[in-house]
Amino acid sequence: MKNNLDLKRFQIHLIKITENEIHKFPVYEKRYPVEIYFRIFASKYLPQDLERILYLDADTIVINSLKELYETDFEGNYYVAATHVKKVLHKLNEIRLNIKEDEPYINIGVLLINLKALRTIHIEKEVKDFIEKNEKKLLLPDQDIIVSIYGDKIKLVDSLKYNLGERTVNAYNITTHKTQLD
Repeated sequence: MKNNLDLKRFQIHLIKITENEIHKFPVYEKRYPVEIYFRIFASKYLPQDLERILYLDADTIVINSLKELYETDFEGNYYVAATHVKKVLHKLNEIRLNIKEDEPYINIGVLLINLKALRTIHIEKEVKDFIEKNEKKLLLPDQDIIVSIYGDKIKLVDSLKYNLGERTVNAYNITTHKTQLD
């Protein structure tokens, strides 16, 4: 297999996280291992000269440039992300997590993270305190934590452009197929 990587365009930094640091946080079944905290604590573990990162879930398919998303102005926010949650599900999340009506419940599979801003707060303590008070309420722990603590510091982007969910695609295909049959 041919290696198509241009090694002049990037650097690899190995980051060692000790078990004592991250393993003090709860694990939620096999689906949500301790590694879910890596993106939550990225500002702590990544090199200090990085001001932002774009996190992408391993199952994300990228078909167009992400430059525009990566260069998005945070406008003082900690995160830039998309939401797939509609009114009814948002209301349930408001009740379950005690989030405000105007704060989005985001999908963090595509997440632009403002490392510089997050380094100015005590994120580890805030997360620890939140988990202690709300552990039994967490369904999607990493999303629930970020949304609950920092919901007022999230800038939304268009989910149809940057985080097109499977349900949206399926709904579109069903609607398109139905229209073509009519």
